[in-house]
Amino acid sequence: MIASGRRDPDLLRNARGRVESAAATDARLGQIASYVERSLRAAELELAGDRIGAGDSLHILVLERPHPPPAFGGGYGHVHAFNRLSGARWIGAEGDPTRARSIVLELQLLTRGTLEHALDPHFASVVTGLAYLELARIGEARGQGVLARDYYEQFLRRYDMPTEAHRPMVEEARAAYERLGGDARRFD
Repeated sequence: MIASGRRDPDLLRNARGRVESAAATDARLGQIASYVERSLRAAELELAGDRIGAGDSLHILVLERPHPPPAFGGGYGHVHAFNRLSGARWIGAEGDPTRARSIVLELQLLTRGTLEHALDPHFASVVTGLAYLELARIGEARGQGVLARDYYEQFLRRYDMPTEAHRPMVEEARAAYERLGGDARRFD
């Protein structure tokens, strides 16, 4: 996830190598390694400029595996959630906001249902916040300003990951919220 977020091709290649190496040395990691490797391959497609191919690849992956594969008795809901969010973002950025919205809404349903069992409560809250941010972006792209503002507000209320790496998302949401008529000072 870090390699994908940083958009660093060397870090992506390194991550894929580590996943392949781990799977080769421990058979119990086989299913999750395959899942993560496909996620990283999609990130490489996006980095190469093929957002539709990358988004489709992730969407197919999450449809094929409605629940993330377990390893050592634990789930990997966070990888599944970020795959859905990334796929939706890439598909939406390439002009299919309706499909992107449906992917995010599926994630919200899963977060409230079965996926939440694979996530700790704090992380489920973060995923919910990120889903609202993506829905806000999609709403704004579709010209639905009031709806987008409401989603930006939901993101700003729920998102609780105040690290420097995530500051651009918070700043984006605050600026959009104000541009659409909200008062971002409420979230200071």
